[in-house]
Amino acid sequence: MTYTDLTKEEKEILINYMEYDEEILVNEYDNDLYIFAICKSQDLEEDWAEAIKSGNETEERYNELFVKINSLLSKLNPIKV
Repeated sequence: MTYTDLTKEEKEILINYMEYDEEILVNEYDNDLYIFAICKSQDLEEDWAEAIKSGNETEERYNELFVKINSLLSKLNPIKV
């Protein structure tokens, strides 16, 4: 699965939340979009936990975003169960 195979919404998640950059993907993640997305989602989880704790974000918005992120990760996962 490549970036071009994703829906518009999935691409928006990568760009707006995960700061997707083709150069970073190639240089730091050996062009593996799944590994990139996993690493970025872990960073996001930590950031959102702090934002919720400080009152800058809500758990509802967190849950909405991570449903989409988990769906994206499931789609990118090279090992389908």
